[in-house]
Amino acid sequence: MVAKIENIETGCISYSELTISVSESSLQPLTLTSCATNDDSFAIFDLTEAEIILQQTNANFTLTFYLTQNNALTETEALTNVTNFENSSPSEQTIYARVENSGLCEGIIPVNLKVLPAVPIGKDQAITYCLENLPAPIQLSSGIPEEEKNNYTYLWQPSEKTTESIQTSEITTHTVTVTNIENGCSTIRTIKIIPSSKADFSVVNDNFQTNNTVQIIVSNESKGDYEFSIDNQFSNYQDTPIFENIASGTHTIYVKDKNGCGITTKKIVILGIRKFFTPNNDGFNDYWNIIGKESQDISSIKISIYNRFGKLLSSFNGNSRGWDGTYNGKELPSDDYWYLIERKGEKNIKGNFTLKR
Repeated sequence: MVAKIENIETGCISYSELTISVSESSLQPLTLTSCATNDDSFAIFDLTEAEIILQQTNANFTLTFYLTQNNALTETEALTNVTNFENSSPSEQTIYARVENSGLCEGIIPVNLKVLPAVPIGKDQAITYCLENLPAPIQLSSGIPEEEKNNYTYLWQPSEKTTESIQTSEITTHTVTVTNIENGCSTIRTIKIIPSSKADFSVVNDNFQTNNTVQIIVSNESKGDYEFSIDNQFSNYQDTPIFENIASGTHTIYVKDKNGCGITTKKIVILGIRKFFTPNNDGFNDYWNIIGKESQDISSIKISIYNRFGKLLSSFNGNSRGWDGTYNGKELPSDDYWYLIERKGEKNIKGNFTLKR
């Protein structure tokens, strides 16, 4: 190194070659260890631990850290993230500390950073528990490989059990802290138990419409994630609980838990109007009445039948057998006839149907 010497009064300049040498120091290299973060190669180090170690020798020691020895000599580019320094070289790295005592340099020492292996724990997990299975327990595991299980200690929360795996029926989030017996490194695994169940639901549907709507209402007590189908247990499921343009008659509603806790079914009947009937005494379609009347008590419904001229031909309640196509015991001809359906508290329904002979 060359030093420039200038007399500020005369302006004379001279140069001199300097040799910088580091004096021998009684200070010994230090080694800091830290547990690996995401893999076995990198970790976060608190470099102030080196200062604490040296201050046991001399309480006045202060340390400044550098990536290279040259930086430590020239006091350039000192590290600033001393409490959370992450090694840039995999597994091991050496940095340098400039040790000073009351402003005087006591020496520059290597600080060896060594990454301790990560705990080979299982990944965080979410497990579905079907509430229909309560109180049957499920087994939770730390995920440590079988051949390494004896190298670690375990602490589960909230159960406070200390085994590698546990059985539980507590529907909550569980954690297990796994600690390496040899080096003290710990990692926490989180296992969230998610409750789910078969659906409890009700159905609201139209009656006597050309295109009926069916709406499925899942109760608040049901804990699953559901999809819905009508008249097909194995396909045509949808996320929306509303079906449109459903024909009158009997239908089966299927509500399936996406988490695998099962399918709930329910039969419904949409009341409808027959478009025609054939009163020929063959035992099939011989009477005109409301579709689906067999499924429920509709005795409060009053039905009146008229011809095209408005003459009343028959009147009966919804639970009766229906109209047989006669008036005063005589068969009426093939033609269109009109109906009036009267329901208490609801709008009357009018329309026509065909009698075929």
